[in-house]
Amino acid sequence: MRALAAALLLAAFLPLPSAHAAPAAVSVSSFQFSPSAVTIQAGESVTWSWNGGFHSVTFDAPSAPADCPAQSSGTCTRTFPAAGTYAYHCAIHPSMTGSVTVLGPASDGAPTASFSLAQRGYFVDVDGSASADPEGQPLGYDWEWGDGSASVGPTKATHEYAQPGNYTVALFVTDPAGHAANATRLVAVPSADGDKPPIAAFEIAIDDRFVEVNASATRDPEDRLDNVTLAWGDGASSGGPFVLANHTYAADGNYTITLVAVDKLGQRAEAAQRIHVEIPPPLDAGFAVESDGQRILVKPNLTSAGVGHAWDFGDGQSVTSGGATDHGYGKPGSYLVTHTVTLGKRASVASMTVTVAPKAATSSTPPPAASSTPEEKPGVPGFELWAVAAAILILTMARGRSGRS
Repeated sequence: MRALAAALLLAAFLPLPSAHAAPAAVSVSSFQFSPSAVTIQAGESVTWSWNGGFHSVTFDAPSAPADCPAQSSGTCTRTFPAAGTYAYHCAIHPSMTGSVTVLGPASDGAPTASFSLAQRGYFVDVDGSASADPEGQPLGYDWEWGDGSASVGPTKATHEYAQPGNYTVALFVTDPAGHAANATRLVAVPSADGDKPPIAAFEIAIDDRFVEVNASATRDPEDRLDNVTLAWGDGASSGGPFVLANHTYAADGNYTITLVAVDKLGQRAEAAQRIHVEIPPPLDAGFAVESDGQRILVKPNLTSAGVGHAWDFGDGQSVTSGGATDHGYGKPGSYLVTHTVTLGKRASVASMTVTVAPKAATSSTPPPAASSTPEEKPGVPGFELWAVAAAILILTMARGRSGRS
């Protein structure tokens, strides 16, 4: 009954699922984005489709998703997890502009749970009005008394215990966004014969949907502990004297783990903790590559704080960086670039082949060949000099013959 009432209370505050699950579509052509402005809900996506021209989708703000590289065909999809307005433009044609408006709730902090308790024998009076929500939203109240009974709704409540024992009174508060908080107080109802009831307490360790409970703090003051049971909150349970127990949940969600300790006189104590388990989505290891021939610049899609990036450039060189980095290759060829992203225990890997072109040959114009024709010097006699010399020789010979005769 308590679980049903809590579910109805939570459902009343939760928003209806978005009807815009499909990505919004933007056409890239004719030097414009069409439509130039789109509106989506937080967590939804936008797909740009190229229909001609060489254009990019470059966001103005660093908090926006990764840019879409320049291309002339194909598609590019980006998801917008946070509310806001994201302006973008074409890096090649800056007059091409557009914007994505993301609607969604502002950052909503979790409430705080706090309550006072006054004990009157077998009665306890509780007041949870000290609980608060940082946004001032109304809270839902859920009381668990530690003896198997519960109350839903009132800020103030009174409860009567039927028998002696140690009981953990727990207050769970929930805001309209589904964020929850809890606070606990221990109540010791005295036994008529002086025997003290057991003490129920446990610690929790969570790894995705795997939960381990350490109940070593559960004990009985007279060492008469008889049995300990755990209810995991999903219909499963564990029983028997134990210190450690574990359970794997089948689905993500919020669950209440309840431990009940009973001593050999039948006195019981109870403790409860509310948990949230989930398998986180895979990390996005995708990246973009920009190249000018012999050097490349790699830019990861995921740039959140705390994410580690390791790059293997396929030529025996690797580097660990906070994000984008550049690398130069010593010779042309095809290289497999591998990107590994890590966040805590989670990791994801993506690879891409890049081609490095050979360096362009350097052309030079040879000097003109030397001329084999003798250079003619002005003022130096040529053929005419020989002709004159020949004429003088002939004239001299003729005069010699004439004198002899």
